[in-house]
Amino acid sequence: MAAAGLGRIRHSDRTVSTDATRDGRTLALAGFDSIVSVWNLATGERQLELEGLESSIVYLAFSHDGIHLAAANMKLELCVWDLRSSQPVSRAGPPKWKGPAQILYPDAGEARLVALKRDESLSPCGRFLAGIRSARTPLWWCHRPDSRGPEIFVTDQHDGSEMASLHLVKTEFGTVPSRTVWARDGSWTIGLWSKEECGIWQPMENRFMSQPLSPAPSYHSVYGAAVLPDLTMICAALAEAPLIVAPPGPERVSPLLTPWERYKQRRDSQPRGVSTKTEFIWDLQGIDGQGGVRVEPDHLSWSSGARQRLADFLAYGPLVELPSQTLVDLYDTVQAHLRGPGGR
Repeated sequence: MAAAGLGRIRHSDRTVSTDATRDGRTLALAGFDSIVSVWNLATGERQLELEGLESSIVYLAFSHDGIHLAAANMKLELCVWDLRSSQPVSRAGPPKWKGPAQILYPDAGEARLVALKRDESLSPCGRFLAGIRSARTPLWWCHRPDSRGPEIFVTDQHDGSEMASLHLVKTEFGTVPSRTVWARDGSWTIGLWSKEECGIWQPMENRFMSQPLSPAPSYHSVYGAAVLPDLTMICAALAEAPLIVAPPGPERVSPLLTPWERYKQRRDSQPRGVSTKTEFIWDLQGIDGQGGVRVEPDHLSWSSGARQRLADFLAYGPLVELPSQTLVDLYDTVQAHLRGPGGR
């Protein structure tokens, strides 16, 4: 494994930033001491120590070919080293703006700083952006405020279109993630983390995993992270040694489910009574002066006049928002209705 030597790595001071090469063989760490240390991940040996910036170094980025390493400090001063000679090859003063940033290497160009929000990160090519936003709660989750969580999303910077999104629930990620990072190997692999746990999202493979940041002292906060090709996550967390989150095993990686599929999964795991109701009322509009839905032999009749096949209800969820107990009763009734008297 490329990360076999990780346990031997110790930076000379507390770290706040890290990055890895595309092949996952080399790691860089930096932090409070203004020194960048470069490590061989297979052996855990320190290869280089680079100097040239003052104050804490908060951003690191290897070039695509792994020959150059760029670093930026808290003032957003930028320095680039040639790792073959260990000498600086370019410097840049701070930009006019202040705030969170990321170092990018364009396909044919020098390293540059890009302004971002703190929870955002750009893919190595600079085209795709990952970020975190408040959840746009689906209708069938409105009755479960305790399950509302943030959404991780990816947009195409060329046209602003949304490529993918993941709605987290507390059963999968109990604390709100604060940052994202793209794997350097060019795959659609995005790491995210909070104070207590981290996750790996592969939207194009429809996979997500999460696990605790453990063992980690309570005073640790993750400031930067890198995702290796084998999905090991390395976190710079205000300590000399990075936090290492092992790659997920098969039992930790699961296909993503839609919010409705997750609801069904939770509901089907709970004890279920036999509901005999066929008409459900919940407000003062609609059917006979009341809002509601009726269970017909092969469909649901909604108060709006819409019809929904029973199988479509089970597959995709209700057409409108329902209170918690109404949805539970309706779901159980439709299940029993489709199974027939003998299946109850």
